[in-house]
Amino acid sequence: ILYIEKYITGITISTEGASLKGVKLGFPKKLFWQELDPQVEKYCQIAIDKLVERGCLVVEVDLTEAYQLHLQCFSLIKYEVVKEMEKYLAMNKIDTPIEVAVDNIKTQYVQGMVKDFIQDPLTFEEYIQTLELRRKVVKLIQQVYQGVDLLVYPTTKWTATETGVEEKDFLGSVRNVFAFGISNTDIGGGANLPSVTIPVGRDENNLPIGLEFGQFTHNDAKLLQLCSLIEPIIRS
Repeated sequence: ILYIEKYITGITISTEGASLKGVKLGFPKKLFWQELDPQVEKYCQIAIDKLVERGCLVVEVDLTEAYQLHLQCFSLIKYEVVKEMEKYLAMNKIDTPIEVAVDNIKTQYVQGMVKDFIQDPLTFEEYIQTLELRRKVVKLIQQVYQGVDLLVYPTTKWTATETGVEEKDFLGSVRNVFAFGISNTDIGGGANLPSVTIPVGRDENNLPIGLEFGQFTHNDAKLLQLCSLIEPIIRS
């Protein structure tokens, strides 16, 4: 990743003289560290304990307000997905109506969602209003980052699910695989937050478990520098 960063931006990320001592890890216990697969929780906590031993500080933060507002911004993709699909079909000279093209989406949940986008489109005025709401989300998250160096949370609350499975029972409730699977990472994509996932272990089926570290927008260099220090410690 560091080589790619240098190639794209021209910036060389160096860890020379850098240390994790005093680095504050924002721990969003509410929402992000709840309803976890026991093995996910176990290995992610072990990784954090290793970082604390090397001088990192764990600071509990609350992203509840930002997360709830973020959920209201979901309609942004209702507007953007349809526009981008239409653009893609036109650019590649694919003579297929978008209403037919969506039938090729394999995940039934996503296919139904996109069909709803087409049948009940968001107006441009509604889109602009939602963008303003998204700015509030970004501002709330920026306030959180004023007190921490990184946010840290499990990449997914469970380990990988078999391809083609739409729903599964988890902790006594039936969950939609797609929606629940992205529940921890969706806000990062929606608010343009750079992040890095580091493997921290494997479950009894040898499936990987990841711990995600996030930074605020345009702070990629700081994120990559700290994660370059973090990864070898976690893997040790």
